[in-house]
Amino acid sequence: MKQPPARDVIILMGESLSASHMSVLGYERKTTPWLDGQHSNSLVGFKAVSAISAGVSTRGALPLFFNVVNNPVDRIAIAKGATNLFRLAQANGFDATFITSQNENVMQGVDLSGVRVIDVQKWKKIWEKKGDLGLIDMLDRVPASSHRFIVIQFRAPHSPYSAYIKNRPDLHRFTSSDNNSRGAEVDSYDSAVLLVDEVVQGIVEHLKVRENSSYLIMTSDHAELLGDKGRWGHSLLDIDVAHVPLILIAPKSDRHFWKWANANSIYSHYQIAREVAFLLGVTMAEQAGDKNLFLNGASPFGADGYLKWRELNGQAVEVGRAVSECSEMQHVNLKSIY
Repeated sequence: MKQPPARDVIILMGESLSASHMSVLGYERKTTPWLDGQHSNSLVGFKAVSAISAGVSTRGALPLFFNVVNNPVDRIAIAKGATNLFRLAQANGFDATFITSQNENVMQGVDLSGVRVIDVQKWKKIWEKKGDLGLIDMLDRVPASSHRFIVIQFRAPHSPYSAYIKNRPDLHRFTSSDNNSRGAEVDSYDSAVLLVDEVVQGIVEHLKVRENSSYLIMTSDHAELLGDKGRWGHSLLDIDVAHVPLILIAPKSDRHFWKWANANSIYSHYQIAREVAFLLGVTMAEQAGDKNLFLNGASPFGADGYLKWRELNGQAVEVGRAVSECSEMQHVNLKSIY
């Protein structure tokens, strides 16, 4: 490994954040006004595209993303954590911090040894008053360093969506033409996305993301169905549940990064995580085996099934399904991971 130039590598990990409900990605409601305006930002490079998450639930996706593993049944790779992004960052001289408005248990399956963990909910006065906006306050607890790896995880807009905007009447901007509870749910979800947009703005401005020093990558653990074909929520093994955003803010001068960013119409979590590793100074060979990309079900190790997909004409297309053999679970000591 070769340490890259001084930089911040920042991952914003959304929660239940659907690309299809973000105006920066074409949604008709203006749910991401600050992100919308970044297209014209002359100081840094900016791109917003779609991605497919590694799983349809938090616990099914995050161990794969942060361990940079493609195939969900590759239990040995997940258990060893040799490609754990936090571990790679620390080994290459990066100060590593995980800030969450949930709790560190959502990272089960990801070794956080030696990582600074900041749980906003433990700061009760800040959490009760600000909710996810408290994530911005927690950035003051990250020491200055020439090389920093910072992962920030949101809580909004997880169900119940209205919980995150109950003290923010200014965010109640949407009124559905459907005079029923389901329409109100969509209104609440979209209003909670407004809050996410506000938090992202605060994080970027607080960290002073500048042309020559910072790389910000935003995605989500999974998406959320909001009446799509009569379906609601997540954990259903379907490509639509994995349709998440990929937001990139990075130096315009980094030709390698933007070549990667412009190579595909849609990205997988695995592809994103490999690029994060590269930003940390680690060139990671593509994992051997099946050339398809994977979407895990609700449980780790494909226990609830998983599917394979490929990009076709800019779209993620399912090409096959499988169910993990539970008998194989004996090869891994789950208590050491989860």
